Amino acid sequence: MNINYQEEIRKNEKHLRDTISRMKEIHLDFIAETTNFMRRWYMKVTEQKVKTETDLTKKLGVQKLSQLKNDLNLLQQKTPDIIREFADTEDLWWHRKQPEAIIPNFSESMEIALRLIAGKLAPVLEKFGYITTNPQDPSFWREWDKFGINHPPNARPYYPHHLDWSEKMQELIREYDELMKDGVEYAVELKRLKETQSRMEAEDLWNKA
Repeated sequence: MNINYQEEIRKNEKHLRDTISRMKEIHLDFIAETTNFMRRWYMKVTEQKVKTETDLTKKLGVQKLSQLKNDLNLLQQKTPDIIREFADTEDLWWHRKQPEAIIPNFSESMEIALRLIAGKLAPVLEKFGYITTNPQDPSFWREWDKFGINHPPNARPYYPHHLDWSEKMQELIREYDELMKDGVEYAVELKRLKETQSRMEAEDLWNKA
């Protein structure tokens, strides 16, 4: 069966373009949703600590609590920059480089990025005594080593507990993950078609010589 390689290449290029276009939309939606989610999360977790650690809260008093609110407000203002630092990197989003393989453990990599973003609250809570600064404490808000046993000296602030993403964040990442698989298939097939076409053109020239 004769294959019209030019037509097949055109079809795959369109499929890949459409896939990447949708992935770009998802990426922007996810960053916007995550920014709003983390702003709310910073406030929610802080309020939970304040209302749970009642003795500490009363000991701090109005003046210290006002300082805490101010620090929290500054952190919320920096949220877009924090999101860009950890969740908007080139290596994390397939459509930016379009490698011929999926990004392994994509959801897990995003979970780590989000915990690092959440960890930015640690210095604020530590400053006022709401979370531990003891590296031996299991609830210490810092990265673990690769064995999950110790905190390296240069460990970054890191939320050590399960992080409940918003439903929209979960849906966007699930869709992106599926599109990434499609994108890889189109990219690999496109490369195969172009290589085959080039080889056949070379053979044709040889036969005509």
